[in-house]
Amino acid sequence: MKKQLLILATITTIVFTSCSKEKIEAPQTNQPEEFATATQRTEAGSKGDLTKGLLGLYEFNGNLIEKTGNLFTGSPNGTVSYTADRKGLRGRAVKFNGALDISLGNIPHSINMSVAAWVKYDNETAPLSQFICSQSDGPRFSQLASQYYVWNSPFGNPNVASGTINNQWHFLVATIDGVTLRFYVDGNLVGSVASPDVENLKYAIYMLGYGNTTADRWRGAIDDLRFYSRTLSDTEVKALFNL
Repeated sequence: MKKQLLILATITTIVFTSCSKEKIEAPQTNQPEEFATATQRTEAGSKGDLTKGLLGLYEFNGNLIEKTGNLFTGSPNGTVSYTADRKGLRGRAVKFNGALDISLGNIPHSINMSVAAWVKYDNETAPLSQFICSQSDGPRFSQLASQYYVWNSPFGNPNVASGTINNQWHFLVATIDGVTLRFYVDGNLVGSVASPDVENLKYAIYMLGYGNTTADRWRGAIDDLRFYSRTLSDTEVKALFNL
């Protein structure tokens, strides 16, 4: 009980530090034909159209290129390395070792939006560390000890916790619809909270692997990061998990 109270007090009292780096590279202008074809084949039988509203997909298969051609290539601060993904394939997930962060420039923002990624943390006693961090509007993900948290910017909005979770690969999704924030883990809704969008910005820069301070950079791995310009349904989140 004391540990739970301590974590709750930490979440309640910490003023989440805003990510401040702004590093932008030239966007990819053409969607690779092989990506479009593979995506259509993979998702044709899924529940709903999982390509609809897909703003960007970062597969991290040995590079930081955004695969749809809509968004910027990731810009790293530190040496980039890769690790095995959830299927055990080497070099197909980006590795964060506490000395790396990556900025993703100008992600379109709307009051209906979803962010999804496969995530695996390394440190089960980690301090509060943001690992998918919107600088302004949009969902933010963080880790504290053995729990993940998500909240909708700006600071001060309430968060949703995953509950205790192990250090294996897990699929995290946050959706917003202008009124409610929903948090899913491995295809299942774990909680929701009223979370209105008040900034109404058109674009947001996202930081990956960046914690509250440079000393709290996140340690873990991220794979298949997706941004949607719409609110995914429960069925669609489950379909993404099962891809």
